[in-house]
Formats: sequence, structure tokens, C-alpha cells
Amino acid sequence: MVAEPKRLMSSFRGYLLPIISGILLSVSFPLADIQVAAWFALVPLLLSLKDGPSSSFYKGFVAGLVFYISSIYWVVNAMYYYGGLNIAVSIILMVALSAYLSVYIGLFAAMSAYVRKKSPAVFIIAAPAIWVSLELVRNYFISGFPYHARDWVQMNRNLFSAIKLEKLVMFVILVLIILVASFNIVSTLIMIVIEKAREIAILKSMGATRGGIMKIFMINGTVIGVVGTAIGLASGYGVCLLLQYTNFIKLPSDVYYLNHLPVSMDPVEFVAVSAAAILISFSATLYPSWQAAKLDPLEALRYE
Repeated sequence: MVAEPKRLMSSFRGYLLPIISGILLSVSFPLADIQVAAWFALVPLLLSLKDGPSSSFYKGFVAGLVFYISSIYWVVNAMYYYGGLNIAVSIILMVALSAYLSVYIGLFAAMSAYVRKKSPAVFIIAAPAIWVSLELVRNYFISGFPYHARDWVQMNRNLFSAIKLEKLVMFVILVLIILVASFNIVSTLIMIVIEKAREIAILKSMGATRGGIMKIFMINGTVIGVVGTAIGLASGYGVCLLLQYTNFIKLPSDVYYLNHLPVSMDPVEFVAVSAAAILISFSATLYPSWQAAKLDPLEALRYE
């Protein structure tokens, strides 16, 4: 009785890598659309092919089943809403179709395992050829189901690639603007250090440490940066809300795909810009604080 759960656990571990491959293949398509995952999605499956062709077939079948069930789920809606089939029947047919398509990945795993057992060196070259060959067989010779959903982002990939690049450039420009603005903090703190040299000297003569003096000016500059960031964040959020609900910036529809400037507020971008602004503001306090900390009390009080 104790050995049975251990055997099941060992069997599950053997199929864990194929399941990971199925998930990686799935996320490389919409909805997740993490395309880079396709470059290494089959690596876990190939690493698990240490047994014979029969066992490897089942591993490939499981990987395919995870992939296809999570990527052609929309077939259920098509059969239910447009085909008039019962929802249970639609699900069963979708699973059956996924199982049929998974056979090809199972065959790929079995053939790859056979080649790997015979010649590991040839396996590296043969595996891609086996995959492409089975894809051709599935798509052109024995029909198959070579369809996947494409969203409007994929259909207009060039446009959204350009927008993504523009967003990156705008973030860099914004960081540069904040960097230039941070010099105002530097100059302000340096002027405070010069004006308050007598007070700093008195504090140091009374026992204030360099670290304590540095903390005073670092907190001063950081507070300036945090307050400025908060004001900018609130202003930016307000302008974005205004754009979102009024659409007062119009675009020529014959040039662009849209007739107004759309707004999408991403909390991650708000946090990233705010964090960058506060970090730059804090960095701007280091030099003036260090200058204040190293001030010699004797020199500062000599002519007082």
C-alpha cells in the first residue's frame, strides 16, 4: 500500500518535464503570447526522453495534450454557439481533437528517443528534421488542424512593434528629463550647504557625526524628490483620465487606425517611472551630503 503512492509520485515526476513543455508551447500563442517561449519549449520534453520509444511516445502525447487543450479551447465556443452542439459534446470533441493532434508530438518524441538511443550525436540534428516532417504530414497529407487564434495585435504586428519601441524611447526620454531635473536638487543642496556652513560647523563641534550630517541632507533631497514625484504622478494620472473620458486629442483616421488618442494606464509603468524618479532624486543627494559631512568646523568658524 505504501509503495503505490511512491510509484505514482515517481510516474508523475517522469511526466513533469513533458507537462512543462506543453505549457511553454501554449504560452507562446495567444492569449499569453509569450513568443520567446517557443524557442525553448521543447527542451524539457527532449531532456525527459531517456527511456525507450514506447515510454517517450506517452510523454510526447501528454505534452501535446496540455498544449492543444489550452490552445484550441475556442473550438468549444465555435461548436456550441455556431454549430448548435451541446456544451458537453463540444468539450468531448475538442478533447478528442486535441488527443488526435497530440499523437504527432508523441510520434516525434518516440522517433527522437529512438535516434537518441542509437546515436546521441545524430539526435541533435535529427530532432528538428523529425519535427518539421511530422508538421508537413499533419498539415498537408493527413489534414490535421493547422489553425490557431490570432488576435488583432498579431495581425498588426508591425504597428504594435513600432508603438512598443516608441514607449521604450519615451521612457528613456522621461528618465533623461528627470535626470536633468535632479541637477536642480544637487544645486539646491549645494547652496544650502554653503549657506548653512556655520550651522553645520556648530553641529559638528557639538558632536554630530559625519553620518548624521549626511542623513540630514539626504533626507532633505529625498523629500524634495518624493514630493515632486507625487505631484507629477497625480498630474499625469489626471491628464490620462481626462484623455480617456473626453478624447479631446483627435487623430486623422485616414492616416492612423484610430480617430483619437487612446489611453491605457498600466500600474507597472506608473511604479517604474516613480521608482526611477525617486532613485535619481536620492542619488542626487549623495554628493552635496558628502560635501556637508566633510566640512571642517575650524575652517567654517574661523571668520565668524
